[in-house]
Amino acid sequence: MIKMGSENIGIKVISFDFGGVLSDNRKAMQETNKRIFEIYKGDSNNRPKATALTPVEFVNSNSITDGYQKLFPLYEKIFNETIESGIVPMMYPGAEEVLDYLQKQGYKLVVLSSYPQKILLKELERYKISDFFGEVFGESRDKKGVLENIAAEYGLNPSEILHVGDTVEEIRAAKVAGAKSAGICTGYHPKERLINENPDFVFDSLSDMIGVL
Repeated sequence: MIKMGSENIGIKVISFDFGGVLSDNRKAMQETNKRIFEIYKGDSNNRPKATALTPVEFVNSNSITDGYQKLFPLYEKIFNETIESGIVPMMYPGAEEVLDYLQKQGYKLVVLSSYPQKILLKELERYKISDFFGEVFGESRDKKGVLENIAAEYGLNPSEILHVGDTVEEIRAAKVAGAKSAGICTGYHPKERLINENPDFVFDSLSDMIGVL
């Protein structure tokens, strides 16, 4: 663990991204995105740009223009088919222990992800960790705005929220919202990229959060 910036004093809410943070779903999302690309582009000579991305990032990077109301149900369908084929996401080791520890420390916990809401709720139930979270915010295309809304809902200053993510975009969204940020090195972006964003914390794994927060 590397502590990059401010102390954890004043943190009241911890917001977790899902994929790459709580769930190692990289292979499942890679397969799902490949199939989505084939459906929309249909040309075997073309290749998607970076398949291991969240739905929102993948759609934007590959210029898929359908509205999200149509895309999210399709993602849910293809994602479920991917799991049925045997490519099953797994909860990261120690996640339940960490969430239990943080809850006992008095932190309010939420999930903030760009993944379809139904997938999030189903996966949290499958991992048996849904009871740790007061709220689950899926299908987010504006994490800055959601973090600001969470602060308003709980009557907090955004600086009293710590957002934990595995990509530079997560760290940037937290900073723009005025929240504290933590990069975790188990997901989509390597440690060096996360450190370069100068988050408040960089954790090698979820278990590193115990005793620090």
